[in-house]
Amino acid sequence: MEKIPPSNIEAERALLGALIIDNKGIYQIDLEGDDFYQTKHQLIFKALKSMVNSGGSVDALVLKDWVDKNGLGEMIPASYLARLTNEIGRNIKKYAEIIKDCSLRRKMIEANTKNEALVWDDSMEVSDIIAKAQTNINNIGTVATESNDIKDIVEELGEMQNEYAKQLESGKKYIGIPTGFEKIDNVIDGFRPGHIWAIGAYTSSGKTMFVLNLILQALEENNPVCLISLEMSRTDLTARLIGVRQNISAISVLKGSSSPYIRDQVNKGIEFMHGSKLTIYNSLFTLDRVKMAIRKEVAQRKTKIFVIDYIQNFVGFSSEYEKVTIVSTEMQALARDLGVTIIIISQISNEAEKGQAPGAGFKGSQTLEAVADLAIRLKRDKANEDPAANQVPVMIQICKNRHGFTGVISDYSMYLKSGRFTETPVKF
Repeated sequence: MEKIPPSNIEAERALLGALIIDNKGIYQIDLEGDDFYQTKHQLIFKALKSMVNSGGSVDALVLKDWVDKNGLGEMIPASYLARLTNEIGRNIKKYAEIIKDCSLRRKMIEANTKNEALVWDDSMEVSDIIAKAQTNINNIGTVATESNDIKDIVEELGEMQNEYAKQLESGKKYIGIPTGFEKIDNVIDGFRPGHIWAIGAYTSSGKTMFVLNLILQALEENNPVCLISLEMSRTDLTARLIGVRQNISAISVLKGSSSPYIRDQVNKGIEFMHGSKLTIYNSLFTLDRVKMAIRKEVAQRKTKIFVIDYIQNFVGFSSEYEKVTIVSTEMQALARDLGVTIIIISQISNEAEKGQAPGAGFKGSQTLEAVADLAIRLKRDKANEDPAANQVPVMIQICKNRHGFTGVISDYSMYLKSGRFTETPVKF
């Protein structure tokens, strides 16, 4: 005998009857149409919710008119609507909890069915199967527990203020983790939980080196950091990190023995990296696998800062516009859900480089800038740079900041050989 999926038809009828009698009850619950098991209940709830949200008043007669106009009389006869209003319940919230519980159980069954099919798909790699299976489970969602009442929100604010006061007492200046760029920290208060940063520049303008400087500062303070590179090998990235920290070239790090001084600096850099809380991934090119890696890092290492270098190298999308749009919104949701900072590196479009695009001009879609809490664009005046110079000016343009200042910071320069950024009065 085939098992009936988890459902409670009585609770569905009782809830719908109560909502038909008292439309305001819909504001007490958090349900969608597909949370109901029976198709006719899904349709009734969607119609009722839509009409109430449009400012209308709904009763059995109004619903009957809607049923007739949509040709649903055979599925939802007038007698059934009348029956619903005769079976009304009084405990709206409890009925909604029962319905949501059953809905989540059905979605778990559906996810497990999809995951079983994945397991038997010989065309997929095991790592991709695991990533996709994890995504199927994560997409189920959870029962909402967040309160929207201002009293609870004010209480949360008080908790945040108390936490900030403790940080000040312990000598910490910012709410978040310092970036090492004081002028940036002053406008955003460091890396903060739930934030998305978008950092872009035109080709070979120093965007990756800039972010490596940020990573090193977080590592210096013993914070767990995860770098997800879709472009460079782990060895090259480690060499660059050591080069930035010790102010020597990455090539010197790779060679390792060009002089006693270089050997000493490389050894110091290696010693630091050994003791740091850094993980590097460079074989994750699909969104599902990146999301799984981020969740794993948070669960196992309590990682607080993630870097994705760079967004245009994701695969599995039909267009660059679709890629940037979907990845941006998924990363925003993940950052909020896990309470971490995610830094996304992006290329700049040709139009933006020519000054013909608004904002930061990230390549592919404006969604990345739209979801970002902080959007930074780096600029170099290569035409007027001295080829023999040790350092070159780099303009840091804050194109978007949800929390304050936007504008140009032009007091930083970059060592050409190492990629280290320093704060120096430079002209651009």
